[in-house]
Amino acid sequence: MNHSVIAAIIALFGILIGLACVIGFYSPIRIIEWVISLWKRKFVFYIAVGIRLVFGVLFIIAAPETRFPLFFQFFGYLMIAAALLLSVLGRGRISRLLDSLKHLPPILFRLWLCAGIIFGIFIVYGVIG
Repeated sequence: MNHSVIAAIIALFGILIGLACVIGFYSPIRIIEWVISLWKRKFVFYIAVGIRLVFGVLFIIAAPETRFPLFFQFFGYLMIAAALLLSVLGRGRISRLLDSLKHLPPILFRLWLCAGIIFGIFIVYGVIG
């Protein structure tokens, strides 16, 4: 696959992360409830694992051409590890973890979302240039 196509896919990934976090920032309870309701569909588990695997490989492939090659390579391996961890934990445990997010104070959830916004911007900045 062409490097510019991979870079565009990764940049889109960063933009989507940032946008999701911005939306969640204004309505944290709504985004948590949406994720929980989506997670109840069995196929979403497999999509979550698959996305992590695919993006993990894409990050590793793209790493040498980014501004922060070690970070992108590390993050790619981290995403693959996350896919494996999701597989080991299973849908039930992840569902319980998601349910516990409803009890998180909104300010803490918003701080986490701020980190996600910054992370999305960092990904776009790191891959485009």
